Amino acid sequence: MLLPYPEGKRPSAAKTHWLTPEDSWTNTPELGSLGSILDQDSSNLRRVQRGLKASARSGVTLSRYQESRIRHFHLVLERQLRS
Repeated sequence: MLLPYPEGKRPSAAKTHWLTPEDSWTNTPELGSLGSILDQDSSNLRRVQRGLKASARSGVTLSRYQESRIRHFHLVLERQLRS
């Protein structure tokens, strides 16, 4: 979704499209087929939040491989904030 633009031809800013909490992401033609994916992700948020609160763990468990960069980023960030 983010591509470099030709030198000296910066595109104009996109028009803001506001949604209410009841609106579906598929009502945003700007997103194309990505809207249905965001609808699916959004529909899971309430259950994910309840699951996080119900867990005996104090934080989120990240996968070993796919989310290793996220884990590394948070470790480095935490180290920097402590120093």
